[in-house]
Amino acid sequence: MIVPLALTFAVCFVLIGCVLVNYTDSTVPWWDSFTTALSIVGMWMLARKWLEQWWTWIAVDAVCCGLYIYKEVYFYAGLYGLYTIIAIFGYFEWKKKIKNA
Repeated sequence: MIVPLALTFAVCFVLIGCVLVNYTDSTVPWWDSFTTALSIVGMWMLARKWLEQWWTWIAVDAVCCGLYIYKEVYFYAGLYGLYTIIAIFGYFEWKKKIKNA
């Protein structure tokens, strides 16, 4: 199942990136595209209750935190830093529940 997800990510990443480059004034279009495309894949994984979806959210949240620091939007950087921590705890809680099930 990893190949279709990787393909979905790649296609979304390129398409969204091209739209952002050509039709917006984003200073970080490819990073914005990365987080959006990975979020699409993460939502699909979440809907199917995959444990690995937490790693996707950890990556998305950490990159968003860095982007907001770069853009000097510190409130949102802190918020996404908190989301990263929550996602790490979420992963370990889900893993524990799966192990005990």
